[in-house]
Amino acid sequence: DITGISDDGTIACGNTTDPGSGEEVAGLWTAATGWQSLGWLPGAGTGCGGGMSTAYDISGDGSTVVGLSWEGCDGMGFIWTATGGMQPLQSLANGHNRCSAISGDGSLLGGFAQGTLSRTPAYWAPHTSGAVLDADLQGEVHGFSQDGGKSVGTMWSSGGTYSAFIRDTASGVNTNLGKLQSTWAGAATDLSEDASVIVGFDYISLSRKAWVWTAGTGIVGLKERLTALGIGGVPNLLVCRSVSDDG
Repeated sequence: DITGISDDGTIACGNTTDPGSGEEVAGLWTAATGWQSLGWLPGAGTGCGGGMSTAYDISGDGSTVVGLSWEGCDGMGFIWTATGGMQPLQSLANGHNRCSAISGDGSLLGGFAQGTLSRTPAYWAPHTSGAVLDADLQGEVHGFSQDGGKSVGTMWSSGGTYSAFIRDTASGVNTNLGKLQSTWAGAATDLSEDASVIVGFDYISLSRKAWVWTAGTGIVGLKERLTALGIGGVPNLLVCRSVSDDG
């Protein structure tokens, strides 16, 4: 399966079968080579679930892939480049880390670590060191702007559920964007380059509902937004994963 595509569409990351071991692993695809295994971290064990490694995102130029591998059965975030191969990212908080996203320019990585209570937002630099904002803070990072200046994700809010958030890297300010439905949880997954459009979804149990946020409208259901634009027969839309740079 494909989980990320380079800006020019010629390189994809995802998951494939390693031809030597038969294990499910992170992979890289080009038209010239097809799928190639990216391998796994040296300490990865079998039987942990989800294969030996999993790719989650790729940089804009296609040179860097991030994801999850294992140390035994402790989740470890990884960064892969053609020159350096797969390297473990610093293990943060209480372990069980995953790197889920990378900025387009490759300057900032994000995901989660196991915090005091649950998943906590985690950030890494491409040289593998990282930090969590606060081990008591619950949530995770899902996406970045091109230069890493903004990140989005989900974070526990004072209302007693998770809400979508946007974080300004320079100032360190987290802004609560709320959610579509008050009793559900909200997660932002991607943003336009000027941060004027943010997309994501609400979730509760196995139910999902896609939405789009703007400063003028707040969070609006994606189906409702498209219907208001005159598009007929829009089905129920469950998850919105990405938005173009121009929104």
